[in-house]
Amino acid sequence: MKKSLVILTDRFGLNFSGGAIATCRVFEPIQHDFKEIIVVAKQIGQHHFTNLKHLRYRHLPAALKHIRNLRKKTDLIYYGDFYMAYYYILAGVPFYFTYHDNWPAQKKLNFTAYIRSFFYIPIYQWIFKRAAGLINVSQYTYNYNASWNHRNFLIRNGINAGISKAQYRPIVRGQLVKIIMLGNIDTRKFGLANELFEVIQAFERPIPIEIHIYGKPKDFKIAEKIKRYNFVKLMGFSSDINFSPYDVFLSVSKMENLSIAVCEALANHTPVLAFDVGGLGEVVKNKKNGFLIEKFNICKMAATLEKMVLEPTAFQFTKDDLREYNWEIAAKRYKEILIP
Repeated sequence: MKKSLVILTDRFGLNFSGGAIATCRVFEPIQHDFKEIIVVAKQIGQHHFTNLKHLRYRHLPAALKHIRNLRKKTDLIYYGDFYMAYYYILAGVPFYFTYHDNWPAQKKLNFTAYIRSFFYIPIYQWIFKRAAGLINVSQYTYNYNASWNHRNFLIRNGINAGISKAQYRPIVRGQLVKIIMLGNIDTRKFGLANELFEVIQAFERPIPIEIHIYGKPKDFKIAEKIKRYNFVKLMGFSSDINFSPYDVFLSVSKMENLSIAVCEALANHTPVLAFDVGGLGEVVKNKKNGFLIEKFNICKMAATLEKMVLEPTAFQFTKDDLREYNWEIAAKRYKEILIP
């Protein structure tokens, strides 16, 4: 007999970002293996589920009430993808958990993150220890979490963007090089962008580049700073990115678990230039499909970009590089763990 799946999260939908999209994508192919999908979330957005029930909450007491009411049923599987999975622990129900976040690395982001770390790091460690199954999207977090839970799994996320650039297009010396950046404009993703753009602008010999940034401005001070450069254009948020016009994917993120956007760029035969943070080294291979710069060497990143533009490198992309990064494969693995 089929069981219902309870998903406890913050936001659920394809028009959000990160873990919210991943949860939708991973359960959509196997939605009919469950009697019903019950989403306990603050917000629900676009999705392709045909048998979904939304239980809205704003605060902890309301979420706990939903979970305790659901606990009266015996045919439920509980799943979480964000820190509020500790509500399951408070409610006394077993649960599975996928870790998408960036703690403890995020502790070093700024003073606010340092203060918040005294809540988030212990909460996540509590979740890791109590989960019936702990799922990681990168080898980087899999290794870290191995000490917290013996039922520790590695399941790669899939890729959201379609293939709009079917083959690698070498950069042509002297022509305008179009660069794409993706992600919410905030301290983590774009806190170092202004510093990098300052170095680029100060080049003795200007390089022919145009940088398009797709993402929602979360930190308006950062957005205002970076849009003043004449080679930078803020494109706003888009859920359907066309990689075909772009020659380089640039990331100045201070930390990553394993960026879906980076995987999307590589799947679209677009070389990546990024700092060597989190699990990015699992997909970005130096001089093969991009460059990883030691964190956070702004001058070296700027110099590498200059060399990519003025002395083009030949990159290579193969299907095998991202074979594991597939939502259908991920869904099958989730099903094996949640419905043994």
